[in-house]
Amino acid sequence: MSQKTNGVNHSMRLSVKGRRYRALERLDAQLQLGTKNTKEGVVPLTDTDKKRINKEMEILKKRC
Repeated sequence: MSQKTNGVNHSMRLSVKGRRYRALERLDAQLQLGTKNTKEGVVPLTDTDKKRINKEMEILKKRC
């Protein structure tokens, strides 16, 4: 088997791309609602949460 030379190690299979797309939709919905689910119940997002979600969405958009 050939080794990847560009350092990118994410799968481009249809099932994986679909999972990334659904995760992107869930993160977008969470950001729009401004809340997250925890063990204690539904709590509002903090600024740190919003920053993390935006960064994750940016990465997922590049990989989809």
